[in-house]
Amino acid sequence: MTAIFIGFESFFQVEPEEKAIVLRFGAPIVDAGGQPKEFEPGLHFKIPFVDSVHKEAVGRQYRLEFGFRSTPGETSQVRTRGYERESLMLTGDMSLIVVRYTVIYRISNLFTYMFEVKDQQETIRDVVQAVMRQLVGDYSMREVLTNFAPLQRKAHQAIQRTLQDIVPTGVEITEVAIKDPDVPA
Repeated sequence: MTAIFIGFESFFQVEPEEKAIVLRFGAPIVDAGGQPKEFEPGLHFKIPFVDSVHKEAVGRQYRLEFGFRSTPGETSQVRTRGYERESLMLTGDMSLIVVRYTVIYRISNLFTYMFEVKDQQETIRDVVQAVMRQLVGDYSMREVLTNFAPLQRKAHQAIQRTLQDIVPTGVEITEVAIKDPDVPA
């Protein structure tokens, strides 16, 4: 019975959109280049009771919403109540404006994402908010309300640069979408 249990514990499965990192005695198994080895989808061997497997869906795109929350699978159901503070910003001409936006990202460096960033979602959320507030502060209210495409492009670049160089998080920003900026009620 013990042999069956040990045999069962000697393998782990990585699903199609996942990658895994194996820690042996708390340190990652490294590849020939000295980098943490990422295990691709499939069945893999591990040493029972010595190795710990950490998996994450790297083939999936993750979405962060600011100033609103949508119901998964429903495009028409959007809740803004309780999220007003996330979207309220000050423009360069000292006007208040409501900017609701979405950031979509994917995991590009699994080890950094899993082991070098504490509370990944909140860290990414905080960095994105800081960058967006800074950028909106560089534009006038009229520019943000009528022509927010340049702001969207700049935000994509600035958020990616910040999450890669200044606060390495192991993610790649795939899209920043501003949703109808407005003046506060």
